[in-house]
Amino acid sequence: MTKLIDCYLKTESLHRGTDSNRCNESASIWLTMLLLTAPLSGCSVFQTETRTEAVSDANRGKRFDSVADIICQPLVPVPGKDKTSVVVNEFTARLQQPSGMTPVLAYQIPVQGVHKISIDSYVIRHPGLSAFSLGDSELFYPEIALLDEHNRVISKVDPAHVAYKKPGFTSEEGVGTSFTIDNRGSIPDKTACMLIYTTDSLRKKTTPLINEDKEYARVRGVVPPPIPDPVAQHGNFGHLRIKIQTEEAVMAVNPVVAAPVHRTVTKPVEPEASVPDANTEAIRSHYINGVRSDLEKGKISEALDKRAELKAVTSQTEHYFLKNFGKPASALPEIQSLTGSTYSEKASHTYIQRINHYLKTGKGSAALQLLDEVKQLQSDVDHLFDR
Repeated sequence: MTKLIDCYLKTESLHRGTDSNRCNESASIWLTMLLLTAPLSGCSVFQTETRTEAVSDANRGKRFDSVADIICQPLVPVPGKDKTSVVVNEFTARLQQPSGMTPVLAYQIPVQGVHKISIDSYVIRHPGLSAFSLGDSELFYPEIALLDEHNRVISKVDPAHVAYKKPGFTSEEGVGTSFTIDNRGSIPDKTACMLIYTTDSLRKKTTPLINEDKEYARVRGVVPPPIPDPVAQHGNFGHLRIKIQTEEAVMAVNPVVAAPVHRTVTKPVEPEASVPDANTEAIRSHYINGVRSDLEKGKISEALDKRAELKAVTSQTEHYFLKNFGKPASALPEIQSLTGSTYSEKASHTYIQRINHYLKTGKGSAALQLLDEVKQLQSDVDHLFDR
């Protein structure tokens, strides 16, 4: 691992035009920094074994004039999936608040049991921006309210519990929170619905992001360079991961029964599957086998270049999906013929073309599943550097 960090620093030093010998003197310091900061970064949230699945949003496109009008829907995970992937964009349902309109997600909470809930929202970068660039980065900064069966707000998650999470080799940068809901027995004011939204005051704020040069200076004990930190502007656009886990011991005594919060009953829709094809399988093999081969041959710089290239592909694919998810088929842009000749350009074009097809044919869940597969590929490649 020290060798990997050593070569990583050498690559970064060359990009900055500094003496490449600096990395050979400081590899152990960087390794120490990564090991010390990893536990604080929430890495477990995005490990490869944490699989996600899309959820059908019956509220998409709706407007609610008050919390009382909210229609809560079930957050039904597919068996074997740990987290649910949710998109927030211009087509997400809106809730009228005194401070203005806000995107809103509303999910039922089982009326029996103890439920551990985690919500993560990560930074969305426009294509072409590196992890440490100053530029146009966005973040949906969530506020969470809990409702009873009559759609009355009974509590809110303390905003101080929504915390920043550093990026790591296998983790995304963003914010997240976790909390527990106790619906045991016949306690009054049981939570029946969870709202996830944002506010005008939150949208006026930004979240500082990690600055590579300052982190390096901090670890070395030198004065950090006088450069501004990159920031993510809070907005109405984002990508969330949600997990609702009920304690097994409680479930054995009190079987979970999802109580309808509204008279309208929405039947869960099975997500459409994204069917692998020869092109996407070839892309996966290219990056997995290419990076593995480079690492086995000691070509660390080449392996890191392929990893960075794949990050750009992932960013472009995610950006296209988030901007177009929920649009009517007639409003979706036509995919132009491929003009680039590099492998990464061909990979991006393949993914975007397929997502466009899914969206045009009404298979939004399949499009989101394909995006998750691309991000899973990125995570699998990241993990190759841990061996």
